[in-house]
Parts: sequence; structure tokens; C-alpha cells
Amino acid sequence: MLPIKKAGFTLIEILVATGIFVAISVTVFSFLATNFKSTSKTAVSEEVRQNGSYALSTIERLVVSSRAISCPNNQSVNVTALDGSTTLITCSGGRIASGSSFLTSSNVAVSSCNFSGSTEPGLPPRLDVSFTVSQLGTPDRPSEKDSLSFQTKILLKNRQN
Repeated sequence: MLPIKKAGFTLIEILVATGIFVAISVTVFSFLATNFKSTSKTAVSEEVRQNGSYALSTIERLVVSSRAISCPNNQSVNVTALDGSTTLITCSGGRIASGSSFLTSSNVAVSSCNFSGSTEPGLPPRLDVSFTVSQLGTPDRPSEKDSLSFQTKILLKNRQN
């Protein structure tokens, strides 16, 4: 009698192969999902950081090279340049503005903004700046929400005597 040739796979072989395929698929999917969450969180954090850093560096550049500053309230500061021109820096409507241009984008909100000027005898005038930048809107996942606080003290180099 001739031996019978087996064609196909046994049920056990199919179940083992399916189990291995499922295990590999779950591992790859978990890796990709974690990577996607991390990438989204990084993009949000980067936008918040860039907006706050840009606003702070612009304010610092204007104030350091100015002749005088005055703070009419804790939400704004008047900066008098060496040529006598003035620039009003304000925190209102969830944004920071310098003159007629915004220093923060419409994708972020500024809160807890505070400007305070101080002068001490024998020292140059100083401007204390602090604010918090947060992502605007509600993200799909709460883990993607980001907020960052900024604070600095700026001394005038070209003070008016």
C-alpha cells in the first residue's frame, strides 16, 4: 500500500501560528501607540515652550536696551527706547502683545501674567516678568495637555540719569 500524503496543516499547527501572530501584532501595536502618544505630547510641549521662550526673549531684548520702563498696572509695561519711542507690552485676552503684534500664537493661552518694575538707589531699574503658557483647547487625550511657567528679572543697561 502506498503511503497517504498529508496535505495542509493540523489544527494545532494553525493555532500555534495564530497565537504567535497575535502576540507579535499586539507588541507592535503597543509600541506604535506609545510612540504616537509620545510624539503628540512632544509636539504640544514644544509649541508651548517655543511661544513662551519667544515672548520672554522679545520682552527681554526690548527692556535691556531701553532708556526707561514704567508699569501702569501688573498686566502691562511701557518701554521707552533710546530714541524716545515707546512700546506697550500687554497681557490681555490670553495673549502677550508688543505694540500691535502678538508675541504668542493663537494656539496657546497666556495666564498668570505679571509685570512689576522696581528701582533701588544705586541700582538700575528692574522689570520682573512672569507668566504661564498653556495649550489652547481640549486635547483628545488629557495626557497631551501641557503648561509651562516662565519667569525672569531684567535689568536696564541704558538707564536714564
